[in-house]
Amino acid sequence: MENIKKNNAKLTSGRGYYETICDLEVLVKDIDAIMGEGYAAEHPDFLGSIVMSSTIRNAGCEISDSITSLYGSLDRLIMIHLEKDEKHQTTDRLWSIIEKLTEKDK
Repeated sequence: MENIKKNNAKLTSGRGYYETICDLEVLVKDIDAIMGEGYAAEHPDFLGSIVMSSTIRNAGCEISDSITSLYGSLDRLIMIHLEKDEKHQTTDRLWSIIEKLTEKDK
């Protein structure tokens, strides 16, 4: 029980919790403005599905940004090695890795 209290304290303290509550209040107001007063309270499943889809979308954006950043770093790394690697052995290996990683997309 003590662990549950500690975890709850971590979750409910700080800026993230406050922002989540504020976002939820705004969401409820927006849903009620569109669907009618009290709709969000009467349909918690609808409210939950919007929160879940928003969370999934946010996670997808975070992953996409990370992959884009990684691609940029790899591109810079390849360019540095291309300038320094006269035989292009390292560069060829890096391009081979990138091609293998992107084959699944094709």
